Amino acid sequence: MTHTAPPRLNSAMAAFMNQEADVPFATNISLALTVAEKLQTLGYTFKLKDLCPKDIEHDNWAAIFTDEQGTLVRQEHENAATAICRAAFAILSTPRQ
Repeated sequence: MTHTAPPRLNSAMAAFMNQEADVPFATNISLALTVAEKLQTLGYTFKLKDLCPKDIEHDNWAAIFTDEQGTLVRQEHENAATAICRAAFAILSTPRQ
């Protein structure tokens, strides 16, 4: 099954990563993990959790970021890359204290 992500999500991740807007961060797990790595350099911890580990027919992933104050950002999606990028988008859309 092919998954597409909202163009705005990919554009936001591309801007954060200083890449072209057409780079598919929200559908490519390798690229999404580079977003997570960059957020880790900014002080966030990151965890990707398989919410259906024993189900071979369904996928559901939780991307969990925690900042230095312990504030948790969690997003779930059937596509791991999209979950990561949605969580990153939530972080980037919220002003830091």
